[in-house]
Amino acid sequence: GLGSLGVEARMVGAVPFKVNMDVEKFSEYLFRDIQAQGGHDARPFFVSMVSGHYPPWEIEPWVLLPQKAAAYMVGNLKTAEPNGMDVYVSHDMWVAGFLLYWCGIMPDTDWVEFLDGFIVQLGEERLHVYTKDRRVDVQYPYWWNF
Repeated sequence: GLGSLGVEARMVGAVPFKVNMDVEKFSEYLFRDIQAQGGHDARPFFVSMVSGHYPPWEIEPWVLLPQKAAAYMVGNLKTAEPNGMDVYVSHDMWVAGFLLYWCGIMPDTDWVEFLDGFIVQLGEERLHVYTKDRRVDVQYPYWWNF
């Protein structure tokens, strides 16, 4: 896409942190919750996960992932080039978690669709958030450190 417009783009690699979880328990809870609501999406599992319904020794408290990601992104700003743009790509639950914990926006009942996402722009006083249907300005979470 951008390359065809003469924009320089490069893939740097994976974000260097991980979520501490028991992969078997994660999968068990995920599939159980998806099946319980008819197999449509991961929203019921996500709601249970972010509300602390799973033991933290099986699935790390979900708020820690958006905190780690924010710290990583803010660290990248120290070496950012003018007119640059960082793009981070992930799966539906991660996108939903960042939207919730960074912006205070719960994904709608349509869940997170394929290639769905949002844009954040750092403002002086607020975080500017662009979703598929709106722009909102939200307070920064207390743990965003600049």
